[in-house]
Amino acid sequence: MGKSRAAVANILRLLKLPETVLNLVREDKLTYGHARALLPLTEKLTEQAIYAHANNIISGMLSVRETEALVKRIMENKPLPVKSPVETEYYKRLESKVSEQVGRRVSINGNKLSIAYSGTEDLEQLIKSLCGSTFFEE
Repeated sequence: MGKSRAAVANILRLLKLPETVLNLVREDKLTYGHARALLPLTEKLTEQAIYAHANNIISGMLSVRETEALVKRIMENKPLPVKSPVETEYYKRLESKVSEQVGRRVSINGNKLSIAYSGTEDLEQLIKSLCGSTFFEE
């Protein structure tokens, strides 16, 4: 198969997730790492709740580590941080304005700003626009 035993075992474990979540992985909306981090929730939550958390992970653009921390909080019955509707709307407006300005998809999540780019040349162009055209001339 060209995959290690551990890799195959991890992929097979993902089959414990609800079909709706597996579809998110198939559609490349959720990574294998994110899906693997969601596995402990299958012991505690309904399929609908797991799917809702998966969608929140996608919309919040959480990293795998952030997803693991979220799952840990859920499993320990700790309250999840909640943004106020005013704060959420404010960040959405900021994302929209910055996206319009830089011509790229932008997301703000907590204390993290993410700017999408499409490849090496696009990344270099983005860095030049942020840092100045002389950035790569060192």
